[in-house]
Amino acid sequence: IGGAALLGWTIWQGSKLALDHYAVEEAEEANEDPMGKPGSRIATVLPVIRAFLFVAIITMSVLMALAALGVNIGPLLAGAGVIGLAVGFGAQTLVKDIITGLFYLVEDAFRKGEYIQSAAGKGVVEKISLRSVQLRHHNGPLHTIPFGSMGNITNHSRDWVRIKIKIHVPFNTDLNKMRKAIKKVGEAMQEDPELG
Repeated sequence: IGGAALLGWTIWQGSKLALDHYAVEEAEEANEDPMGKPGSRIATVLPVIRAFLFVAIITMSVLMALAALGVNIGPLLAGAGVIGLAVGFGAQTLVKDIITGLFYLVEDAFRKGEYIQSAAGKGVVEKISLRSVQLRHHNGPLHTIPFGSMGNITNHSRDWVRIKIKIHVPFNTDLNKMRKAIKKVGEAMQEDPELG
């Protein structure tokens, strides 16, 4: 039992060290990005990977400890398989949410800190779990949306975005003069280190 616990702890510490090392490298590369604010891809996926690894390592350690005690783990594994199959049939929505979420993460559709719009809501991505995402709307509410309900995703933070602004003016305005004034303001904003 001690050996199983030690092996599980060692594998967990090793995997944690590897994930943290990779996350630091990814974060250093992400800091070079002029956008700066959105999280890196690994920072988005890391909590999901950590949770999956933790559960897998604990399960394996417990099975090894039971085998060391002389418990026949074959029927336990078979029973777990049958339960997994029953859960798979009974919880199709849950399975759909998890698989859809994995595809969103693999395709890098959004990252932590980005502003996205989906069929179920819009906001800044605050937290990503195995089956849902939490979006903070710009007015404050926090939406928890299952991945299966998200549908099409529009990412308003990736790389660049163009914003069209409507400017209402009186009918007698000189449009050429106004166009030149707006262009000057745009050029001044472009030269600003933060707004540019």
